[in-house]
Amino acid sequence: VQSSQSTYSTSEVTDSAAGGTALATGNKTSNGTIAMSPDGQTPYKSVLELAAEKGMETGLIATKSITDATPAVFSAHAQARTMETQIAQQQLQKIADGTLDLVFGGGGNYYKAEENNEVFQRAENAGLTYTESWTNAKSASLPLAGLFASQEIDTYDDLTIAEMTDVALNKLSENENGFFLM
Repeated sequence: VQSSQSTYSTSEVTDSAAGGTALATGNKTSNGTIAMSPDGQTPYKSVLELAAEKGMETGLIATKSITDATPAVFSAHAQARTMETQIAQQQLQKIADGTLDLVFGGGGNYYKAEENNEVFQRAENAGLTYTESWTNAKSASLPLAGLFASQEIDTYDDLTIAEMTDVALNKLSENENGFFLM
């Protein structure tokens, strides 16, 4: 099987939000836009959302904030990549409704922002385990948000993306329908 994809934005030089949107949704957008049309009016469905509709487990891993552009385009829709508290809110809502099962990375400050208290509580009521401890995350069941830094993870002294990926694959692969992991 062979395929190709063009990830340039509607601008001359692409940023990670527009490039990620092309990867996650198959649609072009303007720089700074998270999985939406260039005018910010129409959300584009992501491959993560499609996988969840098919009953697959879904997850995101990042060494930066889990609300940063690349993970955000798979799990949220925003007019600007800087809307990280709102992106966290959408991710928490997806956890609450069963669309998103696992997040590992940084960005805990966005999940714990005061304006996200209500949706955070809904996610916890839906079974979310939220932890800032890697030891706890390794033994926790899904749905799981392991956010190990307020912003990005120090991968020189802390855990690596390989460690997070290994644990995530073990947890997500238990679903007989399969899984999607970014």
